[in-house]
Amino acid sequence: MRLCRHYGMAGLFAAIGLGVLSYSVWYWLDQHQIVTVTIVAPTGEKTGVYRVRKGDIADAKMVTVDGLHIRFSTAERLEILAD
Repeated sequence: MRLCRHYGMAGLFAAIGLGVLSYSVWYWLDQHQIVTVTIVAPTGEKTGVYRVRKGDIADAKMVTVDGLHIRFSTAERLEILAD
């Protein structure tokens, strides 16, 4: 009985560890996915198209793959397309 409980707990911790590791890898890959971002002005004209990692898009700024730092206003709209 003790041995069964010991292996059961070890298996449970191994499954939890594997789940946390799997989620961490998935999250890292998702945040490093490159997407195409189009900034659209309130007037409807497109002001720029950029390639950006998903994790580099913040509240009012983003960093392109080329290292360009871009700030945008809350009135502008972002169109994000996965590559």
